[in-house]
Amino acid sequence: MKKLNVLSLFVLAVFFTLAYTSCTEDPFVPEPKDPPSLSLVSGDSYIYSNAQVDPDANVTVKLKALKGTGDLRLLTIFENGSKLDLERIAGGVNSNPVLLPADDVAGFEKEITFRTQSDGESDYLFVLEDVNTLKDSVGFTLTLNQKTELNVNVDSIKVGNFKGPDNGSIDLQTGKAVPSDDESGDVQDIGWVDGSTDWAKRIKTKNGTEMAIPSDGLNWDEVASLEDIVEAYDASAKASVSGDISVGDIFLFKSPSATAGVYDYFIMKTLVVSESPGDNHDFYVFSLKGYKH
Repeated sequence: MKKLNVLSLFVLAVFFTLAYTSCTEDPFVPEPKDPPSLSLVSGDSYIYSNAQVDPDANVTVKLKALKGTGDLRLLTIFENGSKLDLERIAGGVNSNPVLLPADDVAGFEKEITFRTQSDGESDYLFVLEDVNTLKDSVGFTLTLNQKTELNVNVDSIKVGNFKGPDNGSIDLQTGKAVPSDDESGDVQDIGWVDGSTDWAKRIKTKNGTEMAIPSDGLNWDEVASLEDIVEAYDASAKASVSGDISVGDIFLFKSPSATAGVYDYFIMKTLVVSESPGDNHDFYVFSLKGYKH
């Protein structure tokens, strides 16, 4: 028998290697998966980028989500790295994180309203996750507007019938009742009705001061800054004379300040309406707060 030479041995080795390789399956390579997509929709009603906002104010975002390879599964809202407290979320979702319903797994547009922080600057992040645990996120930073603290606060001002012997006008800047014909008066009682002797229980403005009557729903206790009063004044119905005044009625005033072209703003609440027929000692008691420059 002939011995195999070196060349023959090499050929046999190559043959068996190729044969073995051709019978071995290729290792599994998973197909790549596309992540989901999340973006903020722009618009006048929405926050969609870094912004300045009022503290403890409701703001709204509109999210647009699209699926990648896998169905959408979870949406989480973060404030400064922690999940936003559900009590601060006023609309759009009822949990945080949100397990997305069947209608949203392929994509959605969703408005979410939440209350801003009380102080400082905060980062907000919205994170979308799919069934493959792939994620996308979008966010912004909210910085608080500075509020101007009120510098006029008077618990009780007694103002009399304009036709009577008591002080019938109010100097808003000092928060004091003044004589009915005093030049410093900004608001006065109107006295009697149509020349009769019946107290009208109405007020009017003078010396350039303007008045507005807010609609129901303005919360006296929540008005705590100049900006709050200006916002309420601008949103309220303007009036030259009030209607018949009752306890609890609220009035807003825009009054020329000592600086030309600048206005002071005030809010006044009715505490007492007291009639005294026959002697013109009728009077109101008001509470007043505001800002004078």
